[in-house]
Amino acid sequence: PAANQTSPSGRVVRKEQQLRIRVTVAALPSEYRRVLLLRIVSEMPFEEIAERLKRSSAATRQLYQRARRAMLLKLEHQEPR
Repeated sequence: PAANQTSPSGRVVRKEQQLRIRVTVAALPSEYRRVLLLRIVSEMPFEEIAERLKRSSAATRQLYQRARRAMLLKLEHQEPR
């Protein structure tokens, strides 16, 4: 059981990573933020997200991929704190 617990320093690192991700996502265009949050946080299927965004499923998947790439690029160019 003790092996599965995160060390205090591990928890700090994880909190810092979560903050970096939140700040990065908040800086993205609103459509990117929305599709990322619906897909990743709410775990919605693309078809349901497409209905909410009034887009086709294919267009929603493309939007998600662009948003994901934009987020990852921003994260890669940030220096760890």
